[in-house]
Amino acid sequence: YEPIYSPTGYHEGLHPADDSDAPPFIERLWLRDVDRYPAESAVLTPHTEFADTYLIEIARGCSRACRFCMAGFITRPVRYRQLPDLIAQADRGLVHTPKIGLLSASVSDHPDLMALGDHLLTKEVRLYMSSIRADAITPEFIRLLRHGGLKSLTVAPEAGSERMRARISKHLTHEELMRCVRYAGEGGMTGVKFYVMVGLPHETDEDVMAIADLMADAVKLGRPLGMRQFVIDLHPFVPKAFTPYQWEPQTTPERFDRIFDLLRRPLAKLGVQTRFDSPAWAIVQEILARGDRRSADVMETALAQGGNLSAYRRAIRDHAIPRRFYKGSPTPWDHVASGMSSKFMMLESMKAEINLQSPPCPIAAPLPLAEVECRRCGVCEGLDAAPNAPIVSLPVARV
Repeated sequence: YEPIYSPTGYHEGLHPADDSDAPPFIERLWLRDVDRYPAESAVLTPHTEFADTYLIEIARGCSRACRFCMAGFITRPVRYRQLPDLIAQADRGLVHTPKIGLLSASVSDHPDLMALGDHLLTKEVRLYMSSIRADAITPEFIRLLRHGGLKSLTVAPEAGSERMRARISKHLTHEELMRCVRYAGEGGMTGVKFYVMVGLPHETDEDVMAIADLMADAVKLGRPLGMRQFVIDLHPFVPKAFTPYQWEPQTTPERFDRIFDLLRRPLAKLGVQTRFDSPAWAIVQEILARGDRRSADVMETALAQGGNLSAYRRAIRDHAIPRRFYKGSPTPWDHVASGMSSKFMMLESMKAEINLQSPPCPIAAPLPLAEVECRRCGVCEGLDAAPNAPIVSLPVARV
């Protein structure tokens, strides 16, 4: 493939080279029946992030479509693995280790999660889960987590105000967040951690201060229930490819500094343990997350100079990587077909500007697609064409 750049260095397109037989577009391969291909740990070692943990993928994809998250768009529709297969996988893992990790883009959305939990409650197991939604927390769910050895609950409001959560289509209310704190405290958990992004598009100082208000309410509710540890991880927003925010600019370093200055004192007064991700590294992440082939030159140069932050800053400057995207402009990933239509992405971007949430994807394979009258994003147009194929090639949606 050969890139096309403007005189000022902006990406304007990509096409197969004259001497290449590469297709104009790379089509996504979509696995219909995930149960035919189990995804679980093949190696157990203490030298990984999840040390000696048997990891099991319980679902592929996510139906939620939070506008900042790539997984909710490039993996549609969601596919849940069947309960008997998950039980068999967990039992295989328990032969080797008492640590079981359940993975997916949204673990708590699995319709058989509690049934799998009931099975694990009969075992001596230490249970880990990724991606627990606050609106899925129940007293029974807390008991499952406590049996698995967890003492602290981790959820991701992603934003402090309901206005911002509507903008990113998070579908979480303040009441639901407080309810999960209450259930955690009543269930014997001693701490709660919130993951929140800062520097989201259209975020105001009022939205930022709502983060402190959210933590104040969590502390006020949780402390009388015996909770002693309150943690918030603040992450600078990084726009991602294949999302409605793929054209959005990233907040400036000065704005990130102001956000942290606004929050530092009120969170400290509450006794909240606050962790600030580096805004400087977030800018590097943004260059890599939305970069074209020139990002490889940046990485190579930076690594040759030590791979630290200063090295990356110099490499980005020396290679003159432009950081600005314009809404609707060509992107370096346009030739990779996710099955989503560009019209849908633009519509989602426009809905974000007016605080309008979108409903979750209503389809969960292997549900017959004809049973659901939804053609919003364009993915299922390709799946309809091959209703019985175990693996489907999703063409470019040109609508």
